[in-house]
Amino acid sequence: AIITTGGIVAIPVCVAGFLLRIPITLYSLDALPGKAIKALSPLATSIVTCFDSAKIYFPAQKCTVEPYPIKYNPSEHIMDKNSARKKLNLSPTKKTLLVLGGSQGSLFLNKYIKEWITKSSCKNIQVIHQTGATDSTNWKTLYESSGITAHVFSYEPNLALMYSAADL
Repeated sequence: AIITTGGIVAIPVCVAGFLLRIPITLYSLDALPGKAIKALSPLATSIVTCFDSAKIYFPAQKCTVEPYPIKYNPSEHIMDKNSARKKLNLSPTKKTLLVLGGSQGSLFLNKYIKEWITKSSCKNIQVIHQTGATDSTNWKTLYESSGITAHVFSYEPNLALMYSAADL
């Protein structure tokens, strides 16, 4: 079986799989599917998307909606909020916003967060921000100069700690 989330490298693999009659499952993790996923949908045996709104891009008989996959099981013991915040050097009393742009970060999302930070006078919150490695902004300095406590990181394979510390 072939299971793919798309990208240009998936196209030759899925075409070969289709010709060899290998079942193909497309896993579309975006609200607006990418070009490769849309192009491969006629070849797919099944398609899984995380968004009801994305179903319109795929053949109805092949498409199902499933929750977005996470890297930890909510039934596992997850650190309590105050312990998680202590581990991240965050205040136990401030509201905590978690900003995730994916493993690559999101320049689009980062642009709007930067705009919000520079225009906002909201100092009673703190931020956990996954910026990605491609953004050249010095986020730590930006948050500090705005008086906002923040835990900034480019990538973390286990986000359970971040989720535990966050309010939103």
